[in-house]
Amino acid sequence: MSPFVMPSLPEGAVLDVVRSPAPVLATPGADVDPTDPAVVQLAADLLATQAVSPGCVGLAAQQVGVAWRVFSVDVTRHPKTKTCHGEFVLCNATVESASRKEKG
Repeated sequence: MSPFVMPSLPEGAVLDVVRSPAPVLATPGADVDPTDPAVVQLAADLLATQAVSPGCVGLAAQQVGVAWRVFSVDVTRHPKTKTCHGEFVLCNATVESASRKEKG
């Protein structure tokens, strides 16, 4: 099985970011098909919204009112970045391990 490659994205719209106590923020996200056009559009919208949000390095679908397992990441300009892969969007991601021990 070959790895999935993120397709070219359509133009994204800047979405409103929801605020607590919006119920969607506590709603588990549903699995998605990363090739579904609605998911591809959401990916573009997340990146567009993140781009106009100062200091934002990631944005989850729930933060724009959508309970899907999708989030965007771009640490390009973050001062603690050691490596950078540009902007990308993950769908149905799982955390395999995590550590806060690394300082830098």
